[in-house]
Amino acid sequence: MSCARDDIEREVLERLRPTRIQLSLLEQFYSLIERKLVTCDLLDGLDFRVELQGSLAKGTILSDTWEIDVFVLFKNVDRPWVHSEGFKRVSECLKTLPTIRRYAEHPYVTVTISGVEADVVPSLDVEDPLKYKGRLSVERTPLHTRYVRSKLTGCMRDEVRLLKSFFKSIGVYGAESHVGGFSGYVCELLIVHYGSFIDALRAISEWKPGIHIAVGDHEKKASRTSKGESPIVIIDPVDPHRNAAAAITIESLAKAVAASRLYLDKPSKAFFHVFEDIHKRALASLIRKLDEGISVAALDCQGDFYEDPPENVHGRLKRASRVLHSMLLKQGVPSVASSYYWDEADQFALVSILGTLGDGMRVEVVRGPEAWIDRGRFHGFIGKRFSEEALVTVSSEGFLLGIRHARDVGEYIKSRILPQLPLPPRTRKCEVVICSSLKECNVKGLGEVLWRLFRLTPALLKFH
Repeated sequence: MSCARDDIEREVLERLRPTRIQLSLLEQFYSLIERKLVTCDLLDGLDFRVELQGSLAKGTILSDTWEIDVFVLFKNVDRPWVHSEGFKRVSECLKTLPTIRRYAEHPYVTVTISGVEADVVPSLDVEDPLKYKGRLSVERTPLHTRYVRSKLTGCMRDEVRLLKSFFKSIGVYGAESHVGGFSGYVCELLIVHYGSFIDALRAISEWKPGIHIAVGDHEKKASRTSKGESPIVIIDPVDPHRNAAAAITIESLAKAVAASRLYLDKPSKAFFHVFEDIHKRALASLIRKLDEGISVAALDCQGDFYEDPPENVHGRLKRASRVLHSMLLKQGVPSVASSYYWDEADQFALVSILGTLGDGMRVEVVRGPEAWIDRGRFHGFIGKRFSEEALVTVSSEGFLLGIRHARDVGEYIKSRILPQLPLPPRTRKCEVVICSSLKECNVKGLGEVLWRLFRLTPALLKFH
């Protein structure tokens, strides 16, 4: 089927579409796992079936995706049995392959061969999700796959690929807690709803917090899904009690709106992740110009995280980087933004980008309570500042301010902040690193942290 496209979309899709070799290898990998399961004596006599799920099953997989989702769907059992006995039997059936057992909201097994991964998930086989009134979790996945396959044409699958790549390029692709963005399923629903990539961007460019979208014939059921604190609600057509977009944060929504407006104003292939080198070069050039005014405070850490679900580790590191940022600010250290790097194995770094330290930071300002706060807190703040030989004044907004000699930031992080950080379990050791400029900073993954924090900057400057 021929799809009308502009030159940019055609060039991007040439890189986004999977090759025949990629599809063949992934399908062979699935067949290997399926064969192991259906011939396993431990599952003999049980009512189950094995199904391929995810983007490969739905025909929306990208060329750089080398992972699959396999579900083992059990009937005539309950969820506790699936999570305990079912998981145990599936794990045993696959033990001759390189496997890792993972324990998240639901237990699953990861099989890895030659860099290709398969998450094998034992699950209940659910036919009618409405009976569960929004209480389903991973059990929805096969229903999502069937729905998407019934709605997407060949051309629409390419539209999904464009939208996924667009969201990847600005760092808002993925419903994981450390991303807080658009899942692959939400991308598929947006194309089902709007029809094309460019029409989806036109709609997104006009979004504001509080947007409410009902896909397909579920408009009447939309009121059943509470908006709660979500900035966007997309009714899950498979389970109308669920907000499919619940993971999307206000930050990710804002980035999607900003990038959509920029792309519509001046389209460029640099807005797609397969051309992100263009973006990275522009960002590196900008950072070099600011280098002498940017300092870094980092924790360079090691640990043992091989058996932890990656999402759990990412979630911990994201929370820890936020705590680092917040505690530095509370002490008057000019933290601009914080993020993290993890090598998906045993090393990670928490990084806070600072304003100038050293000679440029002779004093720091500590903001206290409002001057009319209760006398106990008032005198407590004043007394602590005087003990530090600090100056005290009142801001134009009515807050007490203490101005003191700058502390040793590294020692403060080590002694006061590090013990309070929600680091992943089994973190072994952390070294504090303070850099007066980026080019002097030998922190593992610093480039990736800068890319995560400022990846939208080149688009904002170059294409607007």
